[in-house]
Amino acid sequence: MKNPPFFYKVSFHFLAQDQNNELKHHSWQKEFHNSNPFEARKEAFEAFDDYLNNLEVNGRIEIDNYGNPKIISPTTVPEKPDFSEKLDSEDVTEMRDYIQKSTSYLLEFVETLDVLLIIEDDNLVDEIGYGDSTLAIHSISSHSFSKQEILDNLSREVDLYEKCNYHPFDHTVVIQHFGEDYAESGEEEGAENYAILPTPFKWITKEQYEECKEENEPVSELSEQNLWENIIDRGESNTLEFKSSLIYNFIPGSPNYVPRFNNAKTICGFLNSNGGILIIGISDDGKPQGIDKDLEFLGSKDKIKLEVDNMLPNYFSNSISSLIETSFVKIQERELLIIRVKPSSSPIFLKNYNPVANKTSKHFFVRRSASTTEIKDVEEIINYVFNHWNKN
Repeated sequence: MKNPPFFYKVSFHFLAQDQNNELKHHSWQKEFHNSNPFEARKEAFEAFDDYLNNLEVNGRIEIDNYGNPKIISPTTVPEKPDFSEKLDSEDVTEMRDYIQKSTSYLLEFVETLDVLLIIEDDNLVDEIGYGDSTLAIHSISSHSFSKQEILDNLSREVDLYEKCNYHPFDHTVVIQHFGEDYAESGEEEGAENYAILPTPFKWITKEQYEECKEENEPVSELSEQNLWENIIDRGESNTLEFKSSLIYNFIPGSPNYVPRFNNAKTICGFLNSNGGILIIGISDDGKPQGIDKDLEFLGSKDKIKLEVDNMLPNYFSNSISSLIETSFVKIQERELLIIRVKPSSSPIFLKNYNPVANKTSKHFFVRRSASTTEIKDVEEIINYVFNHWNKN
């Protein structure tokens, strides 16, 4: 079946500090082609989520009052200069200077993660894209961007699907968006309805807009609790895993060491992949149930952290302790244990002691999709180690 005259691309540009605290630019792009454009779109958003999860693992995401993520820049990134005093200038040279400096800052320091719709047919570029072949349909950034432009592009996306006979209205949702300048925009009372293909973006409702306007509050970060609720709601991924307990065994008839081993296995997979977050206290249906059983058994949160500290050398070498960070968060009145795992710079094997056989074996785990997988074949392990750590 022939591919449509458009495809999707995920584009990621971010900054990272090296050991000398110098900023390094990193860029990544991946295209998604499929004869079924809905599948290509789905794959693009899944890739977007993977990179968003990586940013969250490394503490690079905050959430605004509307529930949308924003990239936190490294501390060495300078504040954007205020060139606004030149906006009212009638001097052409000053205006040109303003534009050049603003553009230079954006190109050098603004970090973005985008899902892009790429139109390949020139006629469709003119008709749908108004001369623009690249339309951003979902974005997060370290700085503000035009939500209205994203919404306009999403509307064009629906027009494109309809023009190419892909029947978009079987898949659309209807949203309303009230922008920051709503009161001064001259719009009629009540926002226009937009039929768009679904995205994770949380649009500003009229109630939120009026409340913010009435209280004269700027957009601010949500609490840590809201951040974790957003992370949990998105479900497990290659950088996010849920477990019901740290040491308490909910499975009748299975050995008591099973929960410890399963948690260590997940940590090993994160170490050998791109890092990740292990959230303990989540039920099988993805809902917070808390770590009450662990607390009853161990007595306190300090004892739980000590249990994690003691568990690591039993399964790994002491060298990984600097890659593990534990904390607690309360969600829906349920206490959860958060274990952040940074990626290892070298292969990590899990040591598993079998008390029945009185024997210790070593295992190599990695993360694939939303699960932890053991690689047993020696040749496959060698290939993985070469490809994964060689690219880094």
